[in-house]
Amino acid sequence: MAKVSCRLVPDQTPEEIQALLTAHVERVKPRGVTVSVTSLHGGRPWRAELSGPLFDAARGALATAFAREPVITGEGGSIPVVGDFQNILNAPVLLVGFGLPGENAHAPNEWMSEENFVKGCRAIAALWDELGAP
Repeated sequence: MAKVSCRLVPDQTPEEIQALLTAHVERVKPRGVTVSVTSLHGGRPWRAELSGPLFDAARGALATAFAREPVITGEGGSIPVVGDFQNILNAPVLLVGFGLPGENAHAPNEWMSEENFVKGCRAIAALWDELGAP
C-alpha cells in the first residue's frame, strides 16, 4: 500500500483533488493491477488576509520585537481548523511562525533558535499592546 499526501492551495477542494488523483492513478496503473484511493481527511485550504487591523497590528509588533520590518512570505501548512475559524466564526485569523526552515519543525531533532524564541515572545506581547491601543 502506498500513501500520498496532497497539499492543497486556495481554490482547490479535497473532493476535486481526490477525483483528479483517482483518475490519474487509474490511467497510469499497470494492466491487471487494482487500485483504490481513500481520502484520510478533507481540510480546506486557507490563505491569510494581508490587510486589516489584525494584520497591521502584527506587522507593527514584529517590527518592534525584531527591530526591522517583517518580510511577508507565503508558507504551507496543514491546520484544517484555521479556515473554519474564519469562515464559520467570521473571526480574523493570524498565523505567525518564529522558526527557521532548517530547524526541522515537527521532525526528529526539531530545534528552535533561542533568539527567535525570545523575540517571538516579545512580538506576541507587542501584538497584544498593538491590539489594545486606543
